[in-house]
Amino acid sequence: MTKCTFDLRQAEVTSQLAPKGGGWRSLGSDPFFELQDIPDIQQGWYRISVGIASDKPFYPRLYFDFGNGFNELESAKLFKTGRSRFSVTTMLRHAPRRIRLDPTDEQGSFEITKLRLKRLNKAHFGIFAGVKAAKLFMQGPVQNFDRMVRSGKSLVQGRHFFSINPNVSPRNDGDRYTLWRETFDYHSSHDRLEIEAELADLAAPPIVSLIMPVVDPDPALLNEAISSVTDQLYQNWELCLATDISCPKRTQEKLKNWADRDARIKLTHSETAGLYSTRCNAALSVSTGEWIARLDPEDQLAPHALATLVLTARDRPDGDIFYSDEDRINSNGRRSEPHFKPDFSPELFRSMNYLSHLTMYRLRHVRGVGGWSDKHPGSEEYDLTLRIWDHVARDEAIVHIPKVLYHNRKAGDPTRSPFDLLGRTLGAGNSIEAVHAVQDHIERRGMDAEVLPMENRPCLRVKPALPERLPKVSFIIPTRDRADLVKNCILSICEQDEYPNFEILLIDNNSTDPDALRYFDNLNEDGIARVIKYPHPFNYSAINNWAVSQSDGEILALINNDIAAISSGWISEMVGWAIQDRVGCVGARLLYPDNTIQHAGVILGIGGLVGHGHRSLDRDEGGYFYRPNVVQNLSALTAACLFVRRDVYNKVGGLDEADLKVAFNDVDFCLRVRQAGYLNVYTPFAELYHFESTTRGAEDDPAKVARFNSEIDTLVRRWGPELAKDPYYSPNLTLGGEDFAIRIDR
Repeated sequence: MTKCTFDLRQAEVTSQLAPKGGGWRSLGSDPFFELQDIPDIQQGWYRISVGIASDKPFYPRLYFDFGNGFNELESAKLFKTGRSRFSVTTMLRHAPRRIRLDPTDEQGSFEITKLRLKRLNKAHFGIFAGVKAAKLFMQGPVQNFDRMVRSGKSLVQGRHFFSINPNVSPRNDGDRYTLWRETFDYHSSHDRLEIEAELADLAAPPIVSLIMPVVDPDPALLNEAISSVTDQLYQNWELCLATDISCPKRTQEKLKNWADRDARIKLTHSETAGLYSTRCNAALSVSTGEWIARLDPEDQLAPHALATLVLTARDRPDGDIFYSDEDRINSNGRRSEPHFKPDFSPELFRSMNYLSHLTMYRLRHVRGVGGWSDKHPGSEEYDLTLRIWDHVARDEAIVHIPKVLYHNRKAGDPTRSPFDLLGRTLGAGNSIEAVHAVQDHIERRGMDAEVLPMENRPCLRVKPALPERLPKVSFIIPTRDRADLVKNCILSICEQDEYPNFEILLIDNNSTDPDALRYFDNLNEDGIARVIKYPHPFNYSAINNWAVSQSDGEILALINNDIAAISSGWISEMVGWAIQDRVGCVGARLLYPDNTIQHAGVILGIGGLVGHGHRSLDRDEGGYFYRPNVVQNLSALTAACLFVRRDVYNKVGGLDEADLKVAFNDVDFCLRVRQAGYLNVYTPFAELYHFESTTRGAEDDPAKVARFNSEIDTLVRRWGPELAKDPYYSPNLTLGGEDFAIRIDR
């Protein structure tokens, strides 16, 4: 079979799909078409495409049943390749028994065309793969060798199928999380004895005081919550319960029964109605532990939660705040939606309360800041952590434990949106009280910035203020010919009116095109840019280092010639972060022309080297817990659009022009800046298009290949341990892709 077409009107459909006019309407979160009469599909590469027209974003996905039923591991996302066209190129190693198309995971109306499978012959695939490889290879200074290597390996090692497109999927639970739990999660059969042996070695086991304010929880869920405490492997705890007159008598009696059975359960009650903070502080007043943590009355602790916290605190005596990963649990005990968090990122925490559950604090610090405050109702936990962070004044005192120790109760209401669910997990980050809590924190830190709520996101934006005297920005733009690209780039700088203090240095590296040379001369003559000749072989690092010596701005802006701003305000945003004392490099959000993400930060370790997080995700999608949409600290950023203070640039010696002439020089630079004690910042509020210039030509001759391999060796030799663990990326997420998918391999 070389090609076939499926009429989806003849397919078997789920009850969550209903005809509507000439199209369809999705009635739930899992509509699908199951294709009928699957032909004998031969092994090979297939281009699969379908047309879907809708007034809202759709994220279609194909599932293949190779004998194991439909599951997430044997599925592939279809990528938007036209106005209403979605497609994917996939290697099928075996004939699937069944194929299912899920057009969306939301309610909505749409029209859909026939689904087409076309087998690619060697000529088709050679052209496709060649174009793909060329595009991958020329995506700015951070090269995509890692994805090419992965693609080659997958051609050999693929089990049933392999998709040549990155699998950027918003679905991170389901089968992948089940497999993760089977492989990495706590198992009493083989983990219990090891943990108990470690606990037995503790010289002085500390008391952990669990704070639980109680109003009117579901009685059965309250029992489960308390049972999750009494069943802990670590038994040196106390559960401090606080109720008031708003708590029903039956619940008070139930709590009294628990307290009568176990002396470690302490109950305090007030005959007046109090605030959440009042109940928490009442529970705190009867606590005697060295450590404090909070448990909601319908949630659950993992059996090894307190043991893991205490053992980690033993190993990290410098820690004052410890936080873990978390997931959601439904009424049937099924766990889903894990939040695999990064290590502590100050900017990410100011954007959302991602520490959330389970967080443990030293008691003396909780009391040192006065306990829970009633100043920001609804954001008390966020506010408490911010105040304790300010109190200890050390980022390294906040320690991440990359284990799922806490299970949030999942709401039973099927109409509740992911926004609502995540809003609770992230600490109601979209509330005005969260804004005020972070604003108070910013002012305590002496930072001049405004905190704003984000529209349609349970997150915040910290917007740094600019000084009255704007620091001068030196834009450094290397190019060879390509006047068309340079023109768009320079217009993005010159046509904005929000930041007037800048200079443009256009570095001409051996241009020969007469039209380009004429345009460059005009720029020089008109005083728009200083065009400086660099008549030497292409060396990206050397070009920029030399250009820096020719510039006089306090802020250096390294810019690719194929960058164009999407909206105004981007320069102010980048400068606002670059002038912060603790900040080193600042990177922007870059989009492909089709409005999908090209750069939202660099993740170390992807494919054994580096990758761009959330690459190819649609601009309007939330991504993994909104990570592409919020300001955060990251290990590295692309130099396609990178701002840095001159003093920081000079302090670390600029780009490495000896060993990293073309590739990975920006990653190396960012890591040296981080090593020098600065924080690198990614901001999505500076958003530009990246048109992926190919001005340097192909990397296909032996000398260039040898140079590229040498640069890989340099990166690995210099930063091997850092590549093995990116602090801003969870070890529970995959290194085999850029989509923040759950890790399932050891």
